Amino acid sequence: MSNARSPFSLPLFGLLQALIVLGYTLRLSWYRPLLFIPIAAISCYLILRTDAGFAGSGIGGAIATHMLFAFDGIVLKDVKQILYRVGEKPGQILPASFLERLSWSWHLHNSPRGVRWAHELSHIPTYPATLSTPEQKRAFVTSRIFVVVFSVALQLVISIINGANVALTPGAPRLVDQSVYVRVMSLVGLATPAYTCMNALHCMASIILVAAGISEPADWPPLFGCLTNMYSVQNFWR
Repeated sequence: MSNARSPFSLPLFGLLQALIVLGYTLRLSWYRPLLFIPIAAISCYLILRTDAGFAGSGIGGAIATHMLFAFDGIVLKDVKQILYRVGEKPGQILPASFLERLSWSWHLHNSPRGVRWAHELSHIPTYPATLSTPEQKRAFVTSRIFVVVFSVALQLVISIINGANVALTPGAPRLVDQSVYVRVMSLVGLATPAYTCMNALHCMASIILVAAGISEPADWPPLFGCLTNMYSVQNFWR
């Protein structure tokens, strides 16, 4: 029996996101929990039966997280009665029109940190005040472009360093048997690309959506906090 996986399906992934948002949008009814059946089926198929390449583990973890959130928000409770944006009241979105609830649910689904929601995580870096003028928005976009350029440049530097790292060549001794210097450089070489890649993608998404007028700069606080705050295990992980 062949264990070959199918290529990762972007249409199925898009359908999964649409079903989750639809589940958050629909009012409480007997049929709404049934939406979780195709959500779970698509999630399991994408995780277990498709291959997303080098990003497979990250995408699989994200899909599993979305599935658990969907089970909680569609089957166990009604998010529209519990969660609300800053400036709203609990349940305020319930009597709204379908399109208003759809927009509300879309923002909720795309705000895992609860940015500008009442349940926003307390340790999120301070986001900028809402920038309403075109000049302020251009300044925001420009600053994010600078971060993307810096992230790409740092990625290239780390790639050169990793290419010269003897511990990463085939047949090299185990990392634990290398010198402290080599071990530290290897750790930096493995952690930095993940940091720069996630940061660049986050900034590029903010550039596109803010420039298109779909979201505000305040919706895009920094993805990572200041490195100087990592003086304890609690600060590092939270």
